[in-house]
Amino acid sequence: MTLTAHPDRDRAVRMGRSRAVRIARPLLLVSTPVGIVLGLREAWRVRPALALLMALLLLVVGIAFAVTWRVWRRERELPTAATGRRRDG
Repeated sequence: MTLTAHPDRDRAVRMGRSRAVRIARPLLLVSTPVGIVLGLREAWRVRPALALLMALLLLVVGIAFAVTWRVWRRERELPTAATGRRRDG
């Protein structure tokens, strides 16, 4: 059994223009913070200490993400020793 893909779809995926990604990204960017807020609110209703622990965990994960992002950006901006140009990727 051979599967043939649609040439336009293959081209779109190679070019990074997948329709699913264009729809999924905005949905995730909106639904994730809304879900976090609703989860914290529900945790506060059930047990306030649990909500504080959840918020602390979110803070720690956020700080770890920010530090990782900062290091990645700083290392990306550093020129390589051999070529004097930025690294790709």
